[in-house]
Amino acid sequence: MGCPKLDDAQHYIDKFADICKYSGVNSITIPIMEVPCCSGLPIIVKKGMEKAGVKIPIEEIVISTRGKILQRTRS
Repeated sequence: MGCPKLDDAQHYIDKFADICKYSGVNSITIPIMEVPCCSGLPIIVKKGMEKAGVKIPIEEIVISTRGKILQRTRS
């Protein structure tokens, strides 16, 4: 969990780079709230993958402030 608006984005990029490079994960699911600042989290994860030199399938799930799933996107 993290907040792209309030937390250190570079720290998250570095952390995701290590996770992507060394963990052997096959896919990543990124749940985000519908508020604009949360849309930065998928960008942070993608930058981490770029830094690690890997490409892992991503599913983004946008959740409303009331808990309803609004959108699912796979890349």
